[in-house]
Formats: sequence, C-alpha cells, structure tokens
Amino acid sequence: MKTTLDWLGCATFRLKIDDLTIFLDTYMDRVPSAPKVGLSAGDVTEADYILIGHSHFDHIGGADIISSNTGATVIGSTETYKVLTNAGINKSALRIAQGGETYRLNEHVSVKVFPSLHSCIWIPNTFDARTDEPVTGHLNIIEDDRWCCRTPMNLENADPEMVFDMKQHRQNCLGSNRIGGALCYLL
Repeated sequence: MKTTLDWLGCATFRLKIDDLTIFLDTYMDRVPSAPKVGLSAGDVTEADYILIGHSHFDHIGGADIISSNTGATVIGSTETYKVLTNAGINKSALRIAQGGETYRLNEHVSVKVFPSLHSCIWIPNTFDARTDEPVTGHLNIIEDDRWCCRTPMNLENADPEMVFDMKQHRQNCLGSNRIGGALCYLL
C-alpha cells in the first residue's frame, strides 16, 4: 500500500492510503493573520472519511465544507454529530463514536476508536516559561480547581488587528466550546 501523510497545520493531517483519503481533523482555514497552510477546506475535492478528535473549532472547523463538497463520512463524538447536524450536514454522513467502535473504511483499512482526554487546560499566568524547569501544567489538581481560577486573557498589549481577527474568526468558525468526548484513532 502506498501511504502518504500531509500535515496541514494545527492537528490537521491528510492521510492517503492508496486511493483512500482520510482527514484527521479539518482545521485549515485559520485567522487571516496566521500563516497559510497551502490548502483551504473549500479547495479539498477528495475525501472519503473525516476523523474528528474533538469538537473545538481548531479541530472540527472545515469538516462541514469538506463533507458537503466530497461526500466524506465523518466519524466523531456526539458533540461532533450535534455541531455538524446544526451546520446542515446530512445525518447519513455522520457516525457517532465514544470509543470501542471499529469502522471498516475499505477492504484493507479499518479504524478503531478510543476514548481520549483533551490536553491539560493551562491556567494562564501561573508558570514562568523562561525557566529551564519542566512545565507540566496543572496535572495534579481536580477540574473544579483548575477551572475556578482561570482568568480572562489580558489583551491590552496585544496587536489590535490580531485581536479583531481572532474574535471575527471565532464568531464565524464552526465549533463548540464543549469538548464533547475527545477521541483518538488507530488505523
């Protein structure tokens, strides 16, 4: 089997196994001020499957466009299903997974789905990245404590154009603020 893997920014990859095309996440259309990845969701003309890790915008953004344009089947969590049906994707193009499922993608390729965890949500301004000490986030505190002390980002000194781009992008980008069940895939 001829296999190629193209990295398309953030957590987005295009995996080609012979004539089978699989997208691992779909977030290519980023804020205008971010470097381009060389391909936008609207440019994709070939996709058989889309595997969504979780439903935050920087993973699921573009899945609706690629699925609509190519007929690709999307495999993801219940939250992914909700986000994409709300975006107008036909339910027949969606497969809900929570981990433990195996899907046959073609005669030679299958994918096993595993439940996963979102990476550590960092508490801003509580560590010093300038030190040589390893930074592991807040791995040993309970979720209630992690979320109670999050503060809004201070954007006072940020580039105003970048802040505007980010706000506009988030308002117009597909995605959920809920994780909705992070998944990982073994092909």
